Amino acid sequence: MRDLADTAVRLEGARVKELAERLAAAPSWQGRFAVLEEVLTARARPADDDALIMYAWRRLQAPAEGLTVTSLAAELGVSRRYLELGFRRVVGLSPKTVARVARFQRAMEVLRRPGATLSAAVACGYADQSHLSREVRGMTALTPKQLFALVQDVDRLSA
Repeated sequence: MRDLADTAVRLEGARVKELAERLAAAPSWQGRFAVLEEVLTARARPADDDALIMYAWRRLQAPAEGLTVTSLAAELGVSRRYLELGFRRVVGLSPKTVARVARFQRAMEVLRRPGATLSAAVACGYADQSHLSREVRGMTALTPKQLFALVQDVDRLSA
C-alpha cells in the first residue's frame, strides 16, 4: 500500500469492463458509489499479516472520544514509532492520517442525514468548528457550508 499512496493507478483489461458493467447496472448514484467503494476498498484493504496493526486500524475507525495515536500505542503496549512504522508497512498511511480520514467519514455520514447541522458534524471528534473547517478545506478544498450544500444536493438527487 505505501507504494500506491498518493498515486494514480491505471485500470486495464477485464477489470475495467467488469467495473463499467456493474456501474451501468447500478440504479442510482448512491448504488454506483457503493459499487466503487466495494471494488476500491477490496483492492486497497490492508493485508491481514499483522494482527496488532489491524486491531489498531479498526480502533481508529470506531468513534472514540480522546483516542490519540499516543494513547492507542500505550493501550497496545507498543511505542508510537512502532505503530507508525507498522501502519506505513501494512496500511500505507500513518495512523494519524487513518484517524483523520475516519473522523471525516463519520462527519460526512452525519452531514448526509436530513436535518443535519454543522454542529452535529463537529461532534464527530473535532475540537471545535474551526477544526472541522480546516479539515474540510484541507480534504475537499470547500468550505463546510459548500460541502454541506453539496452533500445535501447529491442525496436529494439520488433519492
